[in-house]
Amino acid sequence: MNALITVMGGSLVGFSLGLIGGGGSILAVPLLLYAVWVADPRVAVGTSAVAGGLNALVNLAGHWRHGNVKWPCAMVFAGAGGGRRCCRLDAL
Repeated sequence: MNALITVMGGSLVGFSLGLIGGGGSILAVPLLLYAVWVADPRVAVGTSAVAGGLNALVNLAGHWRHGNVKWPCAMVFAGAGGGRRCCRLDAL
C-alpha cells in the first residue's frame, strides 16, 4: 500500500510540475513526510532539492542540444551566486 501511495503522490507532483512548470517542492516535501514517512524533514527537503536539480539538469541538456540556451544570459544568473548565498545562510 505504501508503494502505491508513493507512486500516486509522485505522479501528482510530476503532473503539477508539467502543468505549471514549478512548485513541485511545496507538494513533494509534505508528501515525503506524511505519505512516505520520511522521518527527518531535512532529508525530505534534500531529497526534493536533488530531484528538482536532476530534473533541471536533464531538461537543460535537451534545450542545449536544440540551441535554446542563451549562455551569456545563463552565466549572468549563475554568476549572481544565489547558491553560494543560500549555503552560507544555511550554515548560520
